Amino acid sequence: PGWFQATLALYDAKGKEVDYAGDYRFHPDPVLHYQIPGDGEYVLEVKDSIYRGREDFVYRITLGELPFVTGIFPLGGKAGARTAVQVKGWNLPVTKITQDNRGKAEGTYPVSVRQGEWVSNRVPFAVDKLRESAEKEPNNQVKGAQRVKLPLIVNGRIDRPGDQDVFRFQGRAGEEIVAEVFARRLDSPLDSLLKLTDATGKQLAANDDHEDKGAGLLTHHADSRIGFKLPTNGTYYLSLGDTQRKGGAEYAYRLRIRRPQPDFELRVTPSSINLRPGATVPITVYALRKDGFAGDVKLGLKDAPAGFALSGGWVPANQDKLRLTLTAPPNGFDDPRGLTLEGRAPIQGRE
Repeated sequence: PGWFQATLALYDAKGKEVDYAGDYRFHPDPVLHYQIPGDGEYVLEVKDSIYRGREDFVYRITLGELPFVTGIFPLGGKAGARTAVQVKGWNLPVTKITQDNRGKAEGTYPVSVRQGEWVSNRVPFAVDKLRESAEKEPNNQVKGAQRVKLPLIVNGRIDRPGDQDVFRFQGRAGEEIVAEVFARRLDSPLDSLLKLTDATGKQLAANDDHEDKGAGLLTHHADSRIGFKLPTNGTYYLSLGDTQRKGGAEYAYRLRIRRPQPDFELRVTPSSINLRPGATVPITVYALRKDGFAGDVKLGLKDAPAGFALSGGWVPANQDKLRLTLTAPPNGFDDPRGLTLEGRAPIQGRE
């Protein structure tokens, strides 16, 4: 890669390598955990994976008997409620915490554990408004598939190599469903594979990787998503497993099964701008369309300080981006100003 690809190696007093880390799961930055067997002097080495060096290959190492969270379960909870969360990791003072979701909107929030003056790494925790359910074993075959009623979110694990979880639901002809896995986006190592079959075992749809344009490249787009219109009334099955047939306690997921909810999100580049008083600069607005939404999106600045002006009125239907300009007030300002871009669109009779 074009960036610093760090590796860590730990040596004992005799110069023997006792541990090594080239990454951490799917993250390029390495994390090394090691239980010291005896007193003595140890050496930690950091280098580039292919021995390169450059002035921008900078790093920070956190080193010590510090708390580190390797996994939580479940990966999320219902908005407006409290969720009991199991915590696993190194040097943790507790194995369970309670996540308070009251007053929180849908979204992803950081969770950490404190040990004295030290705070662990932060891991993502999802909050959603849908009904929550827990996966129940044994459900690794169609014969023992777990019955679920839509819409809901299932919190589960692929708890051993080769495991798969199968869910059974009733559908109607012409009904559209969306089944989506949230795992890699929530820091789970699961590389999901999702399949939809009918009562005869015929495969109707399958997905390995779904590109979430709002998540960037950090997830490697390893989460699965299926959108499908059911052909007949009857029983349908969703099976979920790991593409590489891996599994374990940390291979957690949230399976969200619902009807389509057309919607959109906006992204703006660049995210910060330097401009002189009265100057005009170009910006690009991206519309991330969801579940078939293809309409116009009207754009505007929300509660902007006086003097700021935005050119261009909307992102046209079926287009994903728009280039427009932002103009600063002629008198200028001393401190940084935060601007909020707002998009509006009529969707299913609502704005």
